[in-house]
Amino acid sequence: MKILHVIISTEIGGAQKSLYRLILNDKQNDHTVISLTRIEKIGLKMIQDQFQIFSINMNGYFEFYKIFKLIYLMHKTKPDIIQTWMYDADLLAGTIAKLMGFKKIFWNIRSNNYVINKDISKRTTRLKAKVCSYLSKIIPLKIISNSRQSIDVHSTIGYDINKFLLIPNGFDTDIFKPIPKARIKIRRVLKIKDDEIVLGSIGRYDSTKGYFYLIDSLSALNKENIRFKVILIGNKINQGNKDLMKKIKENNLENRVFLLGEKNNIPYYLNAFDIFILSSNSEAFPNILGEAMSSAIPCISTDVGDVRSILGNYGFFVPTNNFIKMARAIKKVMSLSIETRAKIGLKCRERIEKNYSIYQTVKKYQSAYKC
Repeated sequence: MKILHVIISTEIGGAQKSLYRLILNDKQNDHTVISLTRIEKIGLKMIQDQFQIFSINMNGYFEFYKIFKLIYLMHKTKPDIIQTWMYDADLLAGTIAKLMGFKKIFWNIRSNNYVINKDISKRTTRLKAKVCSYLSKIIPLKIISNSRQSIDVHSTIGYDINKFLLIPNGFDTDIFKPIPKARIKIRRVLKIKDDEIVLGSIGRYDSTKGYFYLIDSLSALNKENIRFKVILIGNKINQGNKDLMKKIKENNLENRVFLLGEKNNIPYYLNAFDIFILSSNSEAFPNILGEAMSSAIPCISTDVGDVRSILGNYGFFVPTNNFIKMARAIKKVMSLSIETRAKIGLKCRERIEKNYSIYQTVKKYQSAYKC
């Protein structure tokens, strides 16, 4: 079958990475991608892997005339299924596809309580989600979500519960795996001693990622004179970020924290971590958590989205925005022996292999496409 995917952007993000993994590993179907904005890093990887990708290059809804290019591409590619990713594409491309007479339209939603939390979500985002809730009854054949909590949240705001399919994110365990040489090299470059415990977190700079709350936790550990180093990776996670640097300096963590910015080779850098930390105050199914688990790293996470079902009995959970309990959890895992942490890490990897491999995810998408 010919599947046409429409997504808001191809910058580095959870939905984008999930789409990329899907089309890379699905050998049964022919995939084409349309980005409503410009082609960015994930899009460039798609091109390198010989996938057909188009850009509408919209810069907001005021460039509405550009939808004619979207209409043209939908007509030209003649897909059997149109799959839209996230609210903007669900709303815009989903509506256009319906008006053009396409029958098999699949929506894909990724967020959870973010969309109903007025403290962390934009008013426009909440409005798009609400409009989509009404349209969910007439536009999509199916609505795919990667998170049980996301399904529950969207059902409460009016989405058609009968159309949901739960397809968790999948991970390539041949890519995300222990790489001892990477651990040694990165520590050598950063001048981190072999006996120093490295805490790590990866994600873009955003209020939902809880970086300030994480720094408060690290500050509490620092005051106890506990030895550790921290590696933070992500978009705008660098020394040019004045707000982040100010927070680090205020807590006397300049000699503890490495800000490495955005990196392409995430499997490589994950191997420098002894403990992975997810400090987000909102997630659905965080890709990076599965990637860390697949890399055999013990994980500490805020209790958000579906993280409990992902980690099972092999994770350490703390409430959101509680830096004291986060600090205690970090201290607890740091106090474990190297052997115990290694065993927990291997159990995490086994859990990904058993429940969240990319091959299981692809099979579920292939089955959904046949409905």
